[in-house]
Amino acid sequence: MEELKNVKCGFCDKIFQEQDDVVFCPDCGAPAHRSCWQQEGECIYADRHGNGFRWCSPAEAARNEAREHREQAEIDFCEKKYMGVSEREMLYFLGASGPQGLYRMALMKYLAEGNRKVSFNVFAGILSPYNQFYKGMSALGVLLTIVNFVTSIPQIILYYASFVAEETALEMFNDGSFVGVANIMSWIQLSMMALLCVFGDYLYLLHMVKTIKKVRTLYEDDRSEDYVMALAEAGRTRWSRVLIGFGIQLVLVLGAINLLAILGV
Repeated sequence: MEELKNVKCGFCDKIFQEQDDVVFCPDCGAPAHRSCWQQEGECIYADRHGNGFRWCSPAEAARNEAREHREQAEIDFCEKKYMGVSEREMLYFLGASGPQGLYRMALMKYLAEGNRKVSFNVFAGILSPYNQFYKGMSALGVLLTIVNFVTSIPQIILYYASFVAEETALEMFNDGSFVGVANIMSWIQLSMMALLCVFGDYLYLLHMVKTIKKVRTLYEDDRSEDYVMALAEAGRTRWSRVLIGFGIQLVLVLGAINLLAILGV
């Protein structure tokens, strides 16, 4: 009788009780008091039997509705697209587990939904290019490394002149014009850091979307376990590339210093 709790007989409109003699329609399953059924001679829903009608209790209806909501949520999760990639693909790429992962997922959805480009990520700026290498954006990391090196050349020369070169070289490079160039380069570096703080997350979003689409072309079934593992691998953080980026920057700086020494500056 648990399924008939607070359910009324369709004929007499009385709530079924534990002691009631209840029968169920063999066609649609609707309950009724045996006396009511015998009196009427047919199911109260007889005119609907031809349409495939099936009676269900309020509890069963609630379960069916909850199941439909879950199924619809799964469909939305799999099919809703952000810049051409699904929420499910983004989740696997980001490895969104725990508070930090969920925050990154929410941030990427926020940027993608409204085609927003601006956010604030201080680490994307002050830790560039290592932050970009860490997130797998190797091409951008290499570009930033080269730009940082080029804009650091005046400071490298001043450092070399101050601590390594002869006093005449220090006098030559300490004139106002060269120091002014060094200051301009420093401002360029600071400006780049500020831009990366503001647009760094958007650049990562573009990288994520491009990478997911590229990985997708390699698999026929985008629901297969291999595809999921490939997305997770493509999106994982990479300390090895951070070390490689640091090595590239170190080699460039030491190479510039050695070149100055060879030139006899």
